[in-house]
Amino acid sequence: MTAGFQAENFSIMTELIGIVIITEEADDFSDRFEHSINFGASYISKNVTPGIFYKLYLSEDLSDRIDGVLGINIEIALNYSN
Repeated sequence: MTAGFQAENFSIMTELIGIVIITEEADDFSDRFEHSINFGASYISKNVTPGIFYKLYLSEDLSDRIDGVLGINIEIALNYSN
């Protein structure tokens, strides 16, 4: 689930992300799920959109070991004509 705000050249968003792990054995069925919440901001230009985000893990197992993840992302639009 994603929610946010977008202006002409700037966007702010938050995402709730859930991942299910199906290839490992788990003691309890709920141990197969990892949830996180992401907060991000991006500068929107014509072909390149750089951004920054911060991720917080919601599962107790990961949040006890990892405070959070700070990262950058870059989206590049490739335009071509036939």
